[in-house]
Amino acid sequence: MSADHRPEIPQIFDRALLRRRHQRAVALGAATFLLNHVADDMADRLAAVLRRFDRAADLGSPGTAVRAALGRLVSVGTIVGADLSDWKTGNYEMIHEYMKPIPR
Repeated sequence: MSADHRPEIPQIFDRALLRRRHQRAVALGAATFLLNHVADDMADRLAAVLRRFDRAADLGSPGTAVRAALGRLVSVGTIVGADLSDWKTGNYEMIHEYMKPIPR
């Protein structure tokens, strides 16, 4: 095929629309009722486990609901979190494959 007759590459994601929706959601503020419910339910289920977790990682949960729920459990020690919503402010410690292991 010549350059003039190449098929158009379909646009799978409307990035401008996604950006507008994200900006609108940020402007409306957090609606955390569902995440709070999930965090509390997770903590209830984890409380039934007869094991100690010296270290726990919360990777990507917005806000502090999961970390707060885990923090209420006596069976959970140190909690490390990476809140992806903090990336836009630059206030984060990124967890990735090159990072040193979580201290014991």
